[in-house]
Amino acid sequence: MKDEVPKIKNYIKDKTNKVKNSKKSTASDKDDDASSSSGSEGAEEVGNLPVMGKPQIKGPAPRMSVSAEVFGKFNVEQAYKPPVHPKSEDQKAAIREKMSKNFMFSCLNPKDKQAVLDAIVPVSYKQGETIIKQGDDGDNFYLVEKGELTCKKFLTPEDKEETFLKTYVPGESFGELALLYNAPRAATIVAKTDCELWSLERMTFNSIIKTAVKKKREKYDEFLSKVEILKLMDPTEKNKIADAFREEWFESGDVIIR
Repeated sequence: MKDEVPKIKNYIKDKTNKVKNSKKSTASDKDDDASSSSGSEGAEEVGNLPVMGKPQIKGPAPRMSVSAEVFGKFNVEQAYKPPVHPKSEDQKAAIREKMSKNFMFSCLNPKDKQAVLDAIVPVSYKQGETIIKQGDDGDNFYLVEKGELTCKKFLTPEDKEETFLKTYVPGESFGELALLYNAPRAATIVAKTDCELWSLERMTFNSIIKTAVKKKREKYDEFLSKVEILKLMDPTEKNKIADAFREEWFESGDVIIR
């Protein structure tokens, strides 16, 4: 029995040392974990979270356009109801007359044209005022009612002066490119004289005109793919034909061909 006592004491001592070493190892591991929590694991967790603010990017940040709405699995496009701004009959007639001569409205059906007519609002500018500036974000589409406007742009970053492109007159429109392609304004437009314009804000433009252009292309692509004589044409050629189509609407009882 006496011989067993030293063995028991040594056994207890060994166990105690192992427990102490284990605690030290655990504390060391925790320290290592704490020091790395802001490193790879922390970065990985943060990287998996959706970015709510402006992302941190090394070097010059890319230009963000207010027009760039993106709809995905978790960000579903909601039904948009265009606003209705009351107008006199004379104003409605003036807008219809301008719309009938403008290519931007050629793909709209009567219902969409009425929605645009209801949503568009009058704006005026004095001579010399800037309506849109090259490089700015696109926010409105404009239809010229009265007056003239000059369109100029810097063709290259090295240019010291703007190059004159054209003069806008009543019936013409501008501002659609930035909205259609989610791009910065391509040119600067200044009122050459006092001007009266019709302005359509971005959300309404996108929900009616931009959507109509997209639906028209999809509808005619499907239609043309079923036309036997056109099956040998490549997609680019079919797109050109689709763009050349003009819809005509008829009421019940109208004579189409006599």
